[in-house]
Amino acid sequence: VKKGIPFREAYREVGLNLNKLKNMDPYSAIAEKNYSGTTGNLKLDMASERLLKMREEIESEAARIKSKLKSLTGLELEFFKL
Repeated sequence: VKKGIPFREAYREVGLNLNKLKNMDPYSAIAEKNYSGTTGNLKLDMASERLLKMREEIESEAARIKSKLKSLTGLELEFFKL
């Protein structure tokens, strides 16, 4: 695939020549895959940032709903456990 061969063709070629493959270091193989979304670059920092932002939005909305319920009923009602 690194040489421009289509993935399926390269996959078949490797499968037919497994006995010719040299032992590879799995850590260096992972490190080589560094484009976005691969095992060497999962972009977990971006996912974490998105989750934190979503949590803040949910907490804000929960507080808004709680406030509205209190003004409507006069009661402190808990519907969300965050």
